[in-house]
Amino acid sequence: MAKKIKDPGLGYSSKRNAQNIINKDGTSNIRHINKKFTIRDIYTYFIELSWIKFFAFVFIGYTLLNIVFGLIYISIGIEQITDEKGSFFENLLNGFFFSAQTLTTVGYGA
Repeated sequence: MAKKIKDPGLGYSSKRNAQNIINKDGTSNIRHINKKFTIRDIYTYFIELSWIKFFAFVFIGYTLLNIVFGLIYISIGIEQITDEKGSFFENLLNGFFFSAQTLTTVGYGA
């Protein structure tokens, strides 16, 4: 039976086969077994994402949020915000544009 090494590898005199807690590439050696994903793990999930996946998530989330608010503006009456164009798609684009202006706090220049 192999002898377990309890040294985490943080000190100067670590055991011969001990592994560090953090690998040289920055990843962690600690693995949580049988741990369910909770809302508190979202921060860790986003930290471990690649930059491309993170920016894709932000872009898709921002676009979907503006579409939802655009649909809300159409349902309550787009004529309160801008002139009604007649087609649903053009009204959705106007609602999307107004939502993007509002969320980014750019201002209402149009």
